[in-house]
Amino acid sequence: MKKIALVFNGGTISMKIDEKINAAVPSLSGEEILAMVTGAMRSSSELGYDGPFNLATSICTAISKEAKGRGVLLCFNGELN
Repeated sequence: MKKIALVFNGGTISMKIDEKINAAVPSLSGEEILAMVTGAMRSSSELGYDGPFNLATSICTAISKEAKGRGVLLCFNGELN
């Protein structure tokens, strides 16, 4: 069985696509799939801009063994949910 990791990068509004992604993930039968949805809570002009950190965290999580079988995860504000 192949492991497939998808990372969707967007804004906080894109968190609404979580339900659509969650519905699509099981339809790819015979594959082990993890989908990450991430983005930035603060813009690049603000102190503590978190976009690059969230993206890096999402990629590292997507390829980790601990994320196996988790379905769809969100990474915003430096936190995984």
